[in-house]
Amino acid sequence: MQQSDVVIYGLSGYTGKLIAESLHNRGIPFTGAGRNAQKMAAALEIVAERAGVDKVDAAIATVSHDDEALTALFSEAKVVVNVTGPFMQMGETVVRSALAANCHYLDTTGEQDFMIAMRTDYGDAYAAKGLLLSPACSYMWTMGALAAEVALENSAIDSLELSYISAQGAPSIASSQSFMRMLAAPHYYLANNELMPWALGRTWDLTIPGYAKVFKASSWGGAAEPIWYQNDDRVRNCTVYQCAEDNDLMEMIIGGVAQIIEGAAGDEQAREEMAIATAGTIVQEEPPKEDPLLHRGTIHCNGMGSKEKNFCTLNFHSPYVITGEFIAHGCEHLLAGAPIAAGFASAASAFGHREILEMLERQHFVDVTEG
Repeated sequence: MQQSDVVIYGLSGYTGKLIAESLHNRGIPFTGAGRNAQKMAAALEIVAERAGVDKVDAAIATVSHDDEALTALFSEAKVVVNVTGPFMQMGETVVRSALAANCHYLDTTGEQDFMIAMRTDYGDAYAAKGLLLSPACSYMWTMGALAAEVALENSAIDSLELSYISAQGAPSIASSQSFMRMLAAPHYYLANNELMPWALGRTWDLTIPGYAKVFKASSWGGAAEPIWYQNDDRVRNCTVYQCAEDNDLMEMIIGGVAQIIEGAAGDEQAREEMAIATAGTIVQEEPPKEDPLLHRGTIHCNGMGSKEKNFCTLNFHSPYVITGEFIAHGCEHLLAGAPIAAGFASAASAFGHREILEMLERQHFVDVTEG
């Protein structure tokens, strides 16, 4: 393997460093790309310190955010990992450039509208080349897809209800910008094979098995699972909820979303600007690397059919670190051979849900319960 085989676009950010660490731990060299060489060099020093080595096997490439420059950079690569958000503003250029350079594409977006747009505009083109277009190859929303795929192993199941709960969540600056804009933008759930709009700026009361209290749940931008399953013959209905351990915090966030929607008065550009500005008041500096004793959570999937029901529960820790592992596992798979599914696909479909769950269990990130 060569450093040019994998490009991390957005190396210097919080998630980029975790991805770099996971790649290093698997012995996968890479090129970190971005606009600021000094920040990227500092990021690699942090990665090396965390890994307990003097230096990681990585190169640095400064590049401008345009098709010509990115396509040239990606021309020697096999896999492009995009960690630059908000994705609806910045992601399409990277998707288009990776396709032009004949690269597989993975990213860490949580933005449903971006995923819909990329599926519509680029999914077939990626599939025609045998390339993978896999947005949200990250804790959010791949963990839910893993639980859903376990439920769907029973062919009688055609409906999925997913809930995410994380304790003491520590979002990065980029993540906070993405989630505020996706909460305020129109987003959808899957009902009878059609995407239906969620009511914006409100919460729902939700119970999750294994927890005593009732949580305030959000539709949290709609998630990726309804988009991945929209054209899947196995699934008719799919809804996804996100909860926080602190109900007051969730109510505060959703209250802020309601204010953004009201203040924007239907002006999409104003809504986007207000959402990103609001995110800046929530997260102002990058959090430290997650602590497994603090940053824990659960994904619960209820599977339902006409007569049968089942479930899959994933108890986990360190969701951002898990994101690094998802990306590194995907890169390892793609460098070794073709994905199971090409074109627009979830990591669960492209690399195999049982394979990914076994990887997480081996590394003691997750416990799987199903029934």
